[in-house]
Parts: sequence; C-alpha cells; structure tokens
Amino acid sequence: MSIKETASAGTAQVARICKVLTDFATRRVVFKFSDGQQLTLDYDKLHENIRMQCALVGAREKVRDSYSSNEGVKDAFVKANACLGNLHNGLWVGRTGVSSSLAAAYERVKGCTEEEAIEFVNNLTPEKKKALSAVPRMKVAMATIALERAEKAASDAPDMDDDDWDNI
Repeated sequence: MSIKETASAGTAQVARICKVLTDFATRRVVFKFSDGQQLTLDYDKLHENIRMQCALVGAREKVRDSYSSNEGVKDAFVKANACLGNLHNGLWVGRTGVSSSLAAAYERVKGCTEEEAIEFVNNLTPEKKKALSAVPRMKVAMATIALERAEKAASDAPDMDDDDWDNI
C-alpha cells in the first residue's frame, strides 16, 4: 500500500489537530482528527467535474510551489518549466527534489515501506540517485509504475468511436 502522511497545511499546530493520510492505492485521502474523528475523501466517488478541478488545482499549486522560493523571474520560469516537464513525463517530484517514482520503485524492488524508501532516496546524492535509477531492476520497476499509471489513465478515459479515430 502506498500511503503518504502530511500535515494539512504544513504547520505544527495544524498537524496536531489533523493528520492527513493519502493512500494512492485506494485513491483516498483520510483526515484523522486528534479527537478521534475521521473523514475520508474517496476520489472515485467524486463527480467528474470535481475530479477535474482537484487535478487542475493540484497541478496549479504544484507548479506554483516549484518556484515559491525563486531568485527572480528567470529562476521562477526555469523551476516552473522543470516542474511541468516532470509532470508531463509522469514524475511527481517532492519539495525535497525526490522523485516519487524513484522512491516507489525502490519500495517495490527492496520490499520496504514507503517511508523507508523515501528516507533512503532523500539521503542519496544526485549522482547516487542517477546511479540508482540506472540499475536494471529499478528501470523495470519505474517502467512498470509508469505503465500502471498510463493504464489507469486510459481506463478512466472515455472510449473512442470510429469517427474519433478517423479524426486523429
């Protein structure tokens, strides 16, 4: 299971009030409040328009976050462009610069927890990350993850009829 825990708004006070668990396998976000109450957002139960809004707002914020500590317009553009390139290539790179695909692949190959994989990858130098991503078993795991994501996206997309294919 691929679960990521985050503070709701990144502050210690908010983290004490509510822990947020994101489970990518079940496509759910669970809000666990410190008083024991719990709320669950089930992505698959959201209306299509809301799913689209969530995706676009998430992408918008992801790109904004990429240049939030910029050194000016040129730096902001370079960071935003790199972030968009990563998204278009199926990579979700965290604030620490760690590709979730690399950590997810390491998790699969080594059979460790997501947290252990993220910690391991976070502690690698850029050269070691590059070397890790070149290991054949890691390449297979990353390709498999990319394929699974593409298959999921394709299964969620509407089918094309003959006219659609003719107009490509």
